[in-house]
Amino acid sequence: MAYNITKERYNNMKKIFTILTFALLLSLFSIPVHAETFKLFNLSSKTKYVDYKENGSTDYVVKNGGSKYENVFYLTPTYFSRKGNAYFRSVKKGDSSVCTYALNVAYGGENVPRSKYYKKNAPAGAKYMLQAKRGTTDGDKGIKISGRWTP
Repeated sequence: MAYNITKERYNNMKKIFTILTFALLLSLFSIPVHAETFKLFNLSSKTKYVDYKENGSTDYVVKNGGSKYENVFYLTPTYFSRKGNAYFRSVKKGDSSVCTYALNVAYGGENVPRSKYYKKNAPAGAKYMLQAKRGTTDGDKGIKISGRWTP
């Protein structure tokens, strides 16, 4: 019994095989992205930027991405203690001129990812810290914010 495969069916099978091969290669060579978590960032009365400290010391994070890194930092707030707003930025360890523009986050924006560009080239492999300051109104005093960030 001979199989008679039409040219159209052969071309369809070829397309499917090509798509599956491309999907497999894409999954093998994709770069995993990991967001760091910051716990309660207590912005009591600070109107100047302060470092995020966990267990009393500044928490530095290595920027991933190899040679294909993005010159952007990402932040997703997940918790606000109450209404108010704050400003966040990412700063390179040892060179505060390599930082992002201020990223404003406000109550009601939980789980909404945000991003800002760095003012200068911010290479992968270097360490960065998260800094924040509260908004300028009295209602912003004492706000606590948690979330995730990627330098």
